[in-house]
Amino acid sequence: MSQVNFLAYYKTFEDDIDKLSRYIEISEDNFKVYSIELTRLYLSICSEVDVIMKLLCGLLTDNQSKPKNMAGYLDIVVEHIPDFVGQEVRCSGLKEDFKPWAEVTKDQRPSWWVYHNKVKHDRSENYAKANLNNVLLALAGLFTVIVHYEYRNKYPGIDKQHWGSIDDTLRSVHTACKRFQILNYPFAYIPME
Repeated sequence: MSQVNFLAYYKTFEDDIDKLSRYIEISEDNFKVYSIELTRLYLSICSEVDVIMKLLCGLLTDNQSKPKNMAGYLDIVVEHIPDFVGQEVRCSGLKEDFKPWAEVTKDQRPSWWVYHNKVKHDRSENYAKANLNNVLLALAGLFTVIVHYEYRNKYPGIDKQHWGSIDDTLRSVHTACKRFQILNYPFAYIPME
């Protein structure tokens, strides 16, 4: 079985956003803009969120739990990483920071995830929900999931009471991914000499 490089795949989304920025300014003023390309990105990014969340849940539960949807994923992730939903993500070039998981409660999913399902299942009615804001929120959400997955994948078997700082993982992620930064750990982005 070949090893999938999820970080490299994530990087393609950042590259797509960079290409997109030649035509649509990545700015709060354009958050309502939607297009075929944004729809493609939105559906692809959210699909990757689903894949990595499932893998992260496997790491968190030693594959003892196999949730089938976002509600199940979030139950596990929030139980094992309580500060996950509060994490703020800075996107280069924007004034406002994202909190892609802040809306999560026991009964509620992030609106960008809910809209993704609406776009996926009824695009004709919900096409405008595949807008720049939701694409960036989804990508910020994917970034946080990738960071936690990479960290737990890099340090398997470490009891959660003994998890060290996440800064080495963030540094390695940040060398490949430039658009986002998790604000809870700003020291981790200081370049290593």
